[in-house]
Amino acid sequence: MPLISSPGVAFIVVDDPPGTSANAVFNSVLSGWPVLLLTLLMALLSGIIMWGLIAAVANSTEYRLGLNKNAHMQAFHDLQSIVEPLKNRVDKLKGVLVDTYVAGEMHDFSSEELRVNKIIDHNSYYGVVFRGGKLEGQEFQTCFEDYVLTNQAVIFETVKQKTQPMSEPSQSAAVERSSGLFDAKSPLYQNAIYSCIGMLLFFTACGIIWDYGYMRHWKKKAEMDELELLGGPGYEMAKRNLDMMDSLMQEVQDFYENWTKRLDDITDKHEEEQKLQAKQKSRTCTHCSLVKCALYELHETTYPAQYHVLYCSNLNSR
Repeated sequence: MPLISSPGVAFIVVDDPPGTSANAVFNSVLSGWPVLLLTLLMALLSGIIMWGLIAAVANSTEYRLGLNKNAHMQAFHDLQSIVEPLKNRVDKLKGVLVDTYVAGEMHDFSSEELRVNKIIDHNSYYGVVFRGGKLEGQEFQTCFEDYVLTNQAVIFETVKQKTQPMSEPSQSAAVERSSGLFDAKSPLYQNAIYSCIGMLLFFTACGIIWDYGYMRHWKKKAEMDELELLGGPGYEMAKRNLDMMDSLMQEVQDFYENWTKRLDDITDKHEEEQKLQAKQKSRTCTHCSLVKCALYELHETTYPAQYHVLYCSNLNSR
């Protein structure tokens, strides 16, 4: 007679060591595989690897469920004998199928090394089997059934107190693995930090040795050579050459400025002469080609052309 139904079967897997995902990503990057293969690898790590080696109690409901799911099952005598091989990954054991009530009642499955991967929906019941003697009587079974119905609340309360609810993780395994790529406890992260610190110290030591052992010695030698050059005859000759070069450059600059100034003066004078010549051309008579006075301008604008010719001839005769 069934007493209480089971909420399902919990698929509990052993959690990967710290840095597993980081190592997988690092190795994939180094090997240069395409991004598609990396995505498939992460999907493979985050999924339910039902084709991996799965543990269950021999001839139990969970064992038969695994066989129905076409999983590679390994039978154990009891649940206590499964915990240690699962944590130690003996024979590449991937996980265990166990009822949720049993997993909640056993504290061994609440370890940080283990995690609930998925709750598989499976109808099963906990009950009592009547066999042999007075237990097969109808009156006894009816009485027992009435007792169960009357104390059903007490039964559920007992189950609640004795077991711990098992639930699926809020985040998928892929999200948890990606968030733990830079876990401070992972060996890859620690090795990377130690390697960076070691390289920093190494290059710092190389820089100090380079500065004190070579650069300062070279600078001191260069300063000594410079002092020797300043005290020798070559320095005086170089100084005289520089002074001569400066004086020549100054003369060239002065010549350029004087020539530019003279050119500007000549240009301005030429423009003034052009303006004066244009003004004289505007005062020339069109009949006699002579420059006339103001009387010419008055006669040219007042009298006709025949009088203008006569006026010009009279002026020329004078």
